[in-house]
Formats: sequence, C-alpha cells, structure tokens
Amino acid sequence: MRRTDTARVSSSRALRTAAAGVVTAGALTAAFAVTPSAVASPGGLRHNPIPVRTAPTSANLPGTSCPVFPADNIWHADVSHLPVNVHSAAWLSHMQASTRNLHPDFGPSGGVPYGIGFTVVAGSHAKVAPVFDYADESDPGPYPLGSDTFIEGGANSGGDMHAIMVDSSTCRLYETWDTRQVGSVWHAGSGATWDLGSNALRTAG
Repeated sequence: MRRTDTARVSSSRALRTAAAGVVTAGALTAAFAVTPSAVASPGGLRHNPIPVRTAPTSANLPGTSCPVFPADNIWHADVSHLPVNVHSAAWLSHMQASTRNLHPDFGPSGGVPYGIGFTVVAGSHAKVAPVFDYADESDPGPYPLGSDTFIEGGANSGGDMHAIMVDSSTCRLYETWDTRQVGSVWHAGSGATWDLGSNALRTAG
C-alpha cells in the first residue's frame, strides 16, 4: 500500500499536542513495554526460539482503554538480544553513521511541530467515505474525519499529510495518507484501518 502502511501507531512516529483529543508528544513510550517471544517470518508471526527479556504488560493507548495491539504482537518484540544482521556494517557505512547523528522524528524540531499525531474520537463521531486516489489498495471505511482531525504538517501543507484517528469505543484505528478536504468532500491518497485488539493483517494487496 502506498505510504499508508508506514505508520501503525508505532513507536517510531512522533506525537504532539494539537487540540483536544490529540495525544501529546512522547506519550506512547509506556505503551511499548511488552517484549514477547515472537519474531516475523515470511508466513507471519512465529514463536521465537531465542529467549528474550519480558516486561510489564503493555499499557493502553493514551486517552483510551484500547491496547496498542495484543501483547504478543510483533511491534512489542524485544530485538535487543537478537543477532546483528550480517549486512549491518555495510548499511552503517552507507549511512556514514560514524560521522552522523541519529535523528528520530519524535516531535517538535526547532520549534516547528513535526511528526504524526493521532486524534482520539468517540464512537458517535461522524464518519465519511473519503475519495481515494488508490481505492483498490484502501480499506473503504467510512473514516471518522472531521474539523477536529489532526493532519501531519497541517491541512493543505503539501507534505505526506497522514491522519490517524482512533475510535475509543471500538478500538479501531483509521489512517489516511495525503489527507485533504475539498469543499465538503474528504480526499486521500489511500487509507487503512486496524483493530487494535487483533493481530489480523489487512487483506493482501
């Protein structure tokens, strides 16, 4: 899927306060404490034969009673004890890692709001059916988009303009890319939804 599968409320994305209902910067730290014994494989999740550290049960998504996916989800896997990839040195060299600092996108940078926030909505929030540029690769929805939706970079900013909404009553996450409103109609490059309480993957393609 174009651009949209890149953010599943992962710890690699920044959060910031934009308005009521938008989660604050850094608030997901405690939500990624689980370190299950599972790794990815071509066939999906499988149990990891390598013992790994365990930690307290995963916290709920801030502002909700929703889990950040089940405790055995791959996003919670502790990779700190896994062997280093054989290509690691080559990758680091290509990135000039010996002379450059890591720059994770974890929020405001130089006073400018940066990163992808997410908007928590109630089950009663109005939902719309966006017009997708890549409808054949998108989940049809409807999506809880509205005037309260935080859009990455700001509305009509011209960037990726991701929008992530979480329905606190159903624990369903909605994400759109290139999100914009034209008149009364919402448009997006693509869209995807996930049940935060399930490990089920989206339909292939």
